[in-house]
Amino acid sequence: MRTVKNVSSTGPTTTYQTIKDGLKISTGSQHFEAKFDGKDYPVQGNPSQHVTLKRISEYEIEETDKQDGAVTRVALMTVSKDGKSMRVESTDKQRGGTMTYTAEKQP
Repeated sequence: MRTVKNVSSTGPTTTYQTIKDGLKISTGSQHFEAKFDGKDYPVQGNPSQHVTLKRISEYEIEETDKQDGAVTRVALMTVSKDGKSMRVESTDKQRGGTMTYTAEKQP
């Protein structure tokens, strides 16, 4: 898929919230809190899934998702310098596809 058209806003909203040395992320029924320390953190709502966060630079964060210990997805999140948007490049390690999108900060 190259372009998504006519996207509905009725799907789950992903929320990113900063915590001390990490992020709290929630999407639908799944959520987690993880620090930028490269350790595995459990995903609430899916006990066999874990997430690792690493700070790459001042504006970049790498998220690695694992299912039963195997890497399933790696996402590079790049926050704009003004903090109003975030570009996400997500690579599906099982199927080999990449999806890129821009998330915008809600008022």
